[in-house]
Amino acid sequence: MPEWGFASSPLVEDDLVVVAAAGKLAAYDIGSGVPRWFGPDGHYGYSSPHLVTIDGVKQIVLLSGPGATSLGIDGTRLWEYALPAGARIVQPAITAEGDLLVGEGEAHNLHRISAMRGTTGWTVEERWSSNG
Repeated sequence: MPEWGFASSPLVEDDLVVVAAAGKLAAYDIGSGVPRWFGPDGHYGYSSPHLVTIDGVKQIVLLSGPGATSLGIDGTRLWEYALPAGARIVQPAITAEGDLLVGEGEAHNLHRISAMRGTTGWTVEERWSSNG
C-alpha cells in the first residue's frame, strides 16, 4: 500500500479502461470488466496512465517508482526511462516536438526525453535536465 493510498484517474481508449494502482497498469474490457492485460510492477506512484502518440505509435506512459514506462495499447512494454528514487505524482507532458517532460517528483529535477523507434526496438535519450 502506498503511503498516501491510491490516487489516479482511469484512461479510456477504444474498448479498454486502463487504471494504475501502486504504479502498476491494468487494462480491462470496457463492456465486461474482464482483465485484458497487466503491466510490469512499478512499485509505487500516484501518476495516472497518459495516452500519447510517439513516432506514430499510440502508447500509454506511466510514471512510477522506477521512472517512466511506456506500454503499447496491447500491454507490450515499449520502453523505459529510469529516474532516481522518488514519489511520482505529476503527469508526463508531451512537447510540440514529440518529446516528453517527466519529473522526478517532490520538487526535484525535470527531464526532457526523446523516445525513438528503431530497427531493433525503442531507445530513449535525455535532451536536458533542470532543477530550476
